[in-house]
Parts: sequence; structure tokens; C-alpha cells
Amino acid sequence: MKAYKVVFKEAGKLVSAMIMERYAALEYPPNKWVTRQQHCGPLCCFDTLENAKQFIINQRVPEKYFEIWECEIVKSDEERVWTTSRAEKLEALPEGTILADRLKLVRRVS
Repeated sequence: MKAYKVVFKEAGKLVSAMIMERYAALEYPPNKWVTRQQHCGPLCCFDTLENAKQFIINQRVPEKYFEIWECEIVKSDEERVWTTSRAEKLEALPEGTILADRLKLVRRVS
């Protein structure tokens, strides 16, 4: 399934743009499948490019630090994002959020 992933550029790497706990951060190398960390889940991405762009606009960080990638995902059956210490239901996440068990960055689009 096609989706869009917002990543943060940090020290030459593409990493999770927003995380609930620091240990949950992931690196997203292009064209490689990424799965969630142990004790966390699932991965977050967006259904449309427009929703991914709106997520960036809503952050209080300059847009130059973010990239948006078209990605392939294996959609998750879960309905919340969680770590060992907290959870957020899908409806509490930014508009257009899709939860994925696996994700692969395919092509940079913004």
C-alpha cells in the first residue's frame, strides 16, 4: 500500500519525525524495510501528501529539517501507537495518520 512518511534529517540520517519516547526513534534508510522497535508500535505515516505537508506546517520546527517520502507499507491492524509508558489512539493522532507494521521509503517527494 502506498503512503507518505515525514522524516527528520539528523546528522545525515533520516529518522522518526515525531516520537513518544526517545528510545522509540528509528532510522529510515531509503529502499529498505523498517519495522518498529521492540516494546513500541506501530509506525506512523500519512494517507496523502497534503496531510504529510500539513503535519510539517503544524510543527514548530523549520520545514528545511523535514523530508517527505512516498513509501510502501504493510498496514497494521492496531488502532493505537504505544510504548511501554504511554499510548495514543488513532483518532488522537494528526489527520490522515495510517499505522504500519513495516515501511519502506521509496521516493523523496518534498
